[in-house]
Amino acid sequence: MTSTTADPEIVEPSSSILRVLLRCVTTIAGLSLLAKGMGFLRDAAAAAKFGTGDAMDAYTLALGIPTLLAGLFCNAIPTALIPAYARAKVKGGKSYATGVVANGVVLQFLSITAVCAVLGLLSQPLIDLIAGEFSAEKRLMGQQLFLILLVFSILLSTSHAVTAALQAEKKFTLAAVSPAIIPVVSIGALFAMHVQMGVYSLALGLVAGAGIHLLLLLYATTKEYGVVCLKPNFTEHAPKQFMGDSMLILLGSALFGGCVMIDLAVASRLPAGTVATFGFADKVLGIVLSLAGVALGQALMPYLSEMQAESDRTKLRDLVFKLSCIVAGLTLPVVLVFWLAATPITQILFQRGEFGPDETLRVANALRWGSLQFPAAALGVIASSMVIAMGAVRYMCWVSLIALIANVILDLTLAPMFGLAGILVATALVHTISTVLLFKKIIQS
Repeated sequence: MTSTTADPEIVEPSSSILRVLLRCVTTIAGLSLLAKGMGFLRDAAAAAKFGTGDAMDAYTLALGIPTLLAGLFCNAIPTALIPAYARAKVKGGKSYATGVVANGVVLQFLSITAVCAVLGLLSQPLIDLIAGEFSAEKRLMGQQLFLILLVFSILLSTSHAVTAALQAEKKFTLAAVSPAIIPVVSIGALFAMHVQMGVYSLALGLVAGAGIHLLLLLYATTKEYGVVCLKPNFTEHAPKQFMGDSMLILLGSALFGGCVMIDLAVASRLPAGTVATFGFADKVLGIVLSLAGVALGQALMPYLSEMQAESDRTKLRDLVFKLSCIVAGLTLPVVLVFWLAATPITQILFQRGEFGPDETLRVANALRWGSLQFPAAALGVIASSMVIAMGAVRYMCWVSLIALIANVILDLTLAPMFGLAGILVATALVHTISTVLLFKKIIQS
């Protein structure tokens, strides 16, 4: 893990860019799966130690907002950093573009720290608002855990900006595998300190793991760019435009993410058990979508941004077309697998204890209909990466707004007729609409 670069053939390819991209996607997906597996082991260890008691209730509640914050901030400045770096590199070379890296990392740290500081000051009324029927002792525990986990949110969000800096120079390996450090350290802290510190050991383990993760990434980044990558230059690299693009990406992500909340709200008005069925199916579907999105998004952005900055339009269109055909060809068989094997998949993952054959049939049916979104969702990652690389971030926000409105209309139309299957079909249609609109922008440009 001491290496700070990807394999030489990935970073400096002698073969076609398409072949290199596919290799990068495979590498990132595999390493990301390792990190997710370690995260699952951490959750399983926590469940074994604390079950579903008061301590775990307080921890889960306290973790919700910091995790949401980190997720939103991870999609904003880090995503805007890579195309900005590519444009600066074409203009003045790597040493000049290093200023973009410094600005992005520092702005990410300052913005998330400011938000977390405000949340820290408001922690007591905030926990009182969302803690429901928690006892006073349980609320105090939740507040203390919340303050600890805000530090975790700061470290994790900053790490994503540093990760984007490495990806801008096509360094993928360390950036993909290093998140596994966080659950590994938190598992160690849990086993070492849970007797003395209880559930606080889990929170402190997350903070320690995120800190080690960030230090490792910073070491790799300073080795790649020099210490100057931590010295911002706000006068030369237009921080207002950079922050403007970042906030638009944040808005677009929030709008598109709102579709999930709408799905849950509509599902809650269907027969009892629908929301739980949706939740179990979404865990499985989310693994596929997350791996595809992370791998495609991280691998594509630096290559697309570089070609866009160099105005290599013909090569760019050819690459996007070929990659889209390959992705469509790979995702369609995955849909077929889910339709044919949804029941055994559900049985292996969930059928035990109170989760019986009837629940398996309902979740399996949800998996079948939910898998219809895979092709359009994967193609949407390609299209959105291209649109951001083009600098058309405002257009992407409009597409996200259209997707949100379409989701409301389709959910309200299809759910009364087809139940949960209608909601999942609506999701697939929303992904299709947004992907078509994004590709329309690419073709017109």
